[in-house]
This record gives sequence, structure tokens and C-alpha cells, in this order.
Amino acid sequence: MPTSNMPTTPSHAATSSGAPPTYALPYDQLFHLARDHFLATSDGALRALLGEFKDHGLVVSSATGEQSTEVMWIPMRRERLIRVLETLGDT
Repeated sequence: MPTSNMPTTPSHAATSSGAPPTYALPYDQLFHLARDHFLATSDGALRALLGEFKDHGLVVSSATGEQSTEVMWIPMRRERLIRVLETLGDT
């Protein structure tokens, strides 16, 4: 799996200003990707899946901007995330 779009920032949490990392993905964009890849066909289905990931600390979300856009990210260093993706690619 190509890693050129992977975040280069080593931070795994919100920045010191409390803002989400620059590589956080807006929820709307995540929903379109999930729907396009048949992972979730509705907002409720995706939120249910994300709820499980959030409960276990695998996904973090935050509201940002004037319109309180919800953004999400995986709180993991780039190197470790690459290893996870490589492992999943081997199965």
C-alpha cells in the first residue's frame, strides 16, 4: 500500500494549542471514502463503527473551525501505522 499520503508529523495527539493534527480527516470525507469502499452505507453505520474505535482509543475526533467541522485521526506514530498497514497487506 502506498504511504506517500501518510502523515509525516510524529505527533499522535492534538497539537499543544489543542488543535487536531494537520493530517486529521474531516468526517464528511471519511464517510464518502467508507461508502465508496462499502465499509458503511449510512451515517449511522459509520458512527457505530467509529464508536467502537473511539471507545478503544484507536480513533480520536475533535471539532475544528468556525463551523465546528468534526475531524478524525488515528493517534499513532507514522512508523507504527505503516507497520500495521504492511501487516494487514500480508494477510
